[in-house]
Amino acid sequence: MEDLWAFNDENLVRAVAASRTPVISAVGHETDFTLCDFAADLRAPTPSAACELAIPERAALAEQVGSLKRRLAQALQRIGMKKRMYLDQILSRKPLRFPMDRIAVLRQELDERVRQGSNAMECLVRRNRERLFSLRSKLDALNPLSVLKRGYTLTYILPQRTPAGSAGRLKPGADIEVVFHDGSVLAEVTDRKGKR
Repeated sequence: MEDLWAFNDENLVRAVAASRTPVISAVGHETDFTLCDFAADLRAPTPSAACELAIPERAALAEQVGSLKRRLAQALQRIGMKKRMYLDQILSRKPLRFPMDRIAVLRQELDERVRQGSNAMECLVRRNRERLFSLRSKLDALNPLSVLKRGYTLTYILPQRTPAGSAGRLKPGADIEVVFHDGSVLAEVTDRKGKR
């Protein structure tokens, strides 16, 4: 054990424990243990065994690389299948499979709205036309010229052409204009009858 005593040195044990590089302890005595064996990342019974642990066989590495390649290929295949399924789901949606159907529905909705708008416009025009005719009838009824067509006349006192309104406003000798529906005549008041 004396020949292994250097591997029990505190400074060496601390250096092995603090090492960032992995350390394999293999001092060459299978049955004896040192403090470095416990501080190391791995213990090998002999230096030859440490070499085998540190450097795996080429066949084992090739097998590991092959296994990783297969796992990577399978993972990529699974991702590809998921993406394909997702794309198929999107493409199977009706608007993407039959875009003209959606356009036809929108066209029908537009035609219906245009028809409704046209009907509403026609109704509004008809209502306004009826209102206009009603207002025209009322205006015609209030129009003094319409009254003149029924045989009445308007009388104005000249020269200011102010409406006479009543016989009491007319004095003998006054100049007047009598308006008929088809023209007017100028006259002079010679006499007045009725209330004085």
